[in-house]
Amino acid sequence: MLPMCLDDMLPEDAEGRTIDAIIEKMDVPSMGFKYSETKATGRKPYNPVEMLKLCVYSYFNGVRSSRKIEWKCYRNIEVIWL
Repeated sequence: MLPMCLDDMLPEDAEGRTIDAIIEKMDVPSMGFKYSETKATGRKPYNPVEMLKLCVYSYFNGVRSSRKIEWKCYRNIEVIWL
């Protein structure tokens, strides 16, 4: 068996691919999204572009709860791909 790639598992017309293409063309840092400053003992911040993709995907799919978004990050192939 060959290991499966996430690109192979996600259809070409998937909503996640569209959101990814649109946000990649945007100049996200000019909109005020930037890395936050952390203390020396803190965790590194997430990429603001990736977080915007996750928020937009969640909004379009009616997921408003941060716990439900977290659950989708573990289970939904489209969100994992983003």
